[in-house]
Amino acid sequence: MPFFVPAFRVFMVWDVEHNDDPHNRWLRNFIIDTTQELQQGSLTPT
Repeated sequence: MPFFVPAFRVFMVWDVEHNDDPHNRWLRNFIIDTTQELQQGSLTPT
């Protein structure tokens, strides 16, 4: 059952030594892309 969740901010923090790690980069980009799509309304949350 869908329910209302108030807006909230998401912050990402990671060790700078892992900046170029492909797995961390993928996760960061996934989070960024998904939150942008949700804000634009082009992605419907499930």
